[in-house]
Amino acid sequence: MIALIDTDCYLNAAAWEKETLKEACNRFDEIIEESMAEVFATDWIGAIGGPTNFRETVFEDYKKSVSREAARDKRQSWFPELKEYVANLDNVVVTEDCEADDYLAEWAVQLSRQNIDRCIITTDKYLITVGGKMYSPAVKKYLGKESMFHDIAPPEAFRFFCTQMIMGDSVDSVPGIPGMGPVKTERYLEQFSTFDLAAAVKRIYDLAYGLESKDYFLINGKLLHMRRSPQDWFTEEVFMRAWEEAVDYERQSG
Repeated sequence: MIALIDTDCYLNAAAWEKETLKEACNRFDEIIEESMAEVFATDWIGAIGGPTNFRETVFEDYKKSVSREAARDKRQSWFPELKEYVANLDNVVVTEDCEADDYLAEWAVQLSRQNIDRCIITTDKYLITVGGKMYSPAVKKYLGKESMFHDIAPPEAFRFFCTQMIMGDSVDSVPGIPGMGPVKTERYLEQFSTFDLAAAVKRIYDLAYGLESKDYFLINGKLLHMRRSPQDWFTEEVFMRAWEEAVDYERQSG
């Protein structure tokens, strides 16, 4: 098993209530060891966000919410040095013009195609949309599982992506559909089977945005979609391929 670790997620956890940089670095190393043990991984590779992210050119308010800014302001003075420590680890790759999530998604797809066992380890809910083995508190919170470990099937991954496309994310400043919070979004989507999901998402965008529906659909999609390859930019065709994969899986599963 190869663990694909979103090291960005664990920087704050490593720094939590630590007085010194050394303590935080030691705690980060412990988190990696503990996470690997949880999924019985024999090796790991991690990604950490670089200085630029293409999503900031798609939507200028991306990840500039009040809550995120407040969290950044509370970080210790040595926090940048902690990030530098992690970025310089042999197993960690610094991303180029994207997020750690994108690299993990790329690696996950590549390894799966090679039939190499892998598991994404993160605290981030967005990687649910990639599917496959995942270890995360998001599995319990958003998929309603008893364990933090789950092998996410394509229909589950696609339905969660549709949920995010409609609901958006106030913390990351992803617009979604105005007025569609978690409860309304769940009530809307629970009416539809996997076979009808793609059309249901497009329908609510048309109702909400009218002639501008495609523009908002693409903006939200680009913010939420995790790249499967360096050139995998979100389009309507990418959305439909993910839907087709989910439908094919359900048909084959009976």
